[in-house]
Amino acid sequence: MTSISGRLTDLAHRLSRIVDVPADDELEGVLIAAGWEPSTRRDHRVFQLDEMLAYTRSHHGGAEIIVDIRDFGDPQDLDREEYADSDHETISAQLYADAEALADSIADELDLPPAGPFDIDPLEGWHFDPYLFRAGHWVLALADVQQDSDLPLIVEAHFAWGADLEGRLTALVAPPAHPPAVDWTTITRLLPTDYRWLVDTYGPGPLGGYLDLAAPDQLLPTPDVGRLVWPERLTAATTDDGTTISWLTQSNRPWENDPQEQVNSWNLLLSRPGHDREYHCCLLRFLVLALTGALPEALPRRPRPGPLLPNSSDVPPRLAP
Repeated sequence: MTSISGRLTDLAHRLSRIVDVPADDELEGVLIAAGWEPSTRRDHRVFQLDEMLAYTRSHHGGAEIIVDIRDFGDPQDLDREEYADSDHETISAQLYADAEALADSIADELDLPPAGPFDIDPLEGWHFDPYLFRAGHWVLALADVQQDSDLPLIVEAHFAWGADLEGRLTALVAPPAHPPAVDWTTITRLLPTDYRWLVDTYGPGPLGGYLDLAAPDQLLPTPDVGRLVWPERLTAATTDDGTTISWLTQSNRPWENDPQEQVNSWNLLLSRPGHDREYHCCLLRFLVLALTGALPEALPRRPRPGPLLPNSSDVPPRLAP
């Protein structure tokens, strides 16, 4: 029988061919091609392979496959009358130890490289350190998880689109050979890490013909229009049609001890006359989604004249060659 790690590695390699955000039917097709079958116990969007269950989630900003590898049950459901208090605590602790050991053993056998620094969007809301792997533009996170103390303990594999966004953006928009250098030592304010990468790679100013990236020494709060605005809006980019893309400078991860991680979790706000829309993603992810058509409302319909894509008349294909 093929091992669990082998099944997951196979699924990861199949997903790695999908470059951009897919629809649910594409994800289901990947599962079926990998030997998964619709579960007879649940609705048609749940698939089963051996003892594992998988379900899909896709939306205009992302896509996921979640695999429940093994359900260890709810430790609180142990029969307290059957065990003395010390025995109950020992057995409850053993459930967690067994789940962690299974996750450890699968992680050790996965034939995948580790994930990179931009592979997990801090606004995605899930981190399964230390088991993070990359498969093309997908991340595989592996862990034993329990969403609440009264819910089952499950070893879970979570595949999510959004890895190697730097590589995807540079394939969509070729960076200049010699972008203007920025002296970051003169910038006293903490700024998102992905923005720093964008400025270092493309320089401030035009990016892809669609927008102008604000220079770090020219980042200005959006003016208050007669009322207190909180959180502060810090304009990151502008477009020719009057659209501004701003950070809402309030951390979505206030429990983080690292101030940089708190800054990395700022939401984005797209504003144009008569319209505001908030996006729960970092600027790099937003640009990739917008340029691949996953956020059709995000940028002007037509770029300025000049090169954008390798074939500027076409949206890049979903599948890698």
